[in-house]
Amino acid sequence: MWERLTERLAEAGLKVDPVAAETLAVYLGEILRWNRVHNLTAITEPDAMIRRLVIESLALRPLLRGRRVADVGSGVGVPGIPLAITESRRHFTLIESRAKRAAFLRHVQGLLGLVNVAVEHARVEEMNDAGTFDTLLARAVALPEELLRLTAHLFGPASVMLVPTGEQAAAEPLQADGRFELRLEEGTTTDLIGGSLLIISRKRG
Repeated sequence: MWERLTERLAEAGLKVDPVAAETLAVYLGEILRWNRVHNLTAITEPDAMIRRLVIESLALRPLLRGRRVADVGSGVGVPGIPLAITESRRHFTLIESRAKRAAFLRHVQGLLGLVNVAVEHARVEEMNDAGTFDTLLARAVALPEELLRLTAHLFGPASVMLVPTGEQAAAEPLQADGRFELRLEEGTTTDLIGGSLLIISRKRG
């Protein structure tokens, strides 16, 4: 897995140091191991795992803001764990309401020694004491209007939310709470995620 992973990362133009690449390979191996019992994800073919779980996650690195990052509906830790492995100076809170997936996230956090990761087994709308985050990540959680209803309390004045979406999103009207601005990112990042990337921020003024 490590050799294949490093080759695919190089092909995608993503620079990852050897230690981080080894950690990412161990992470993918743990997903496969746990998946045999707990059925955590349908993505199990090695190249698909590298593309969907690692490359699409690391494509978001240039758009991260600040130190505090929340991964809403983290599932098996995507995109939070690959980003935490490669962004050690940022702190990642992985929010997951399903018990088996939260248990997996805690297992991986301990196994990989990710001191910059905290796992919250909770529904995001109930996290009233978490404060605000500089960057929020949400992959396949909900439509923008519903997503903002669930997460608005986690936004600070300069926060940004990154929402990788399906290819059809670019053709759909963008709707949201009137306090927020929505735009679609274009360029290298969207090429790497194989779809669209919605960026949400608070309106200024």
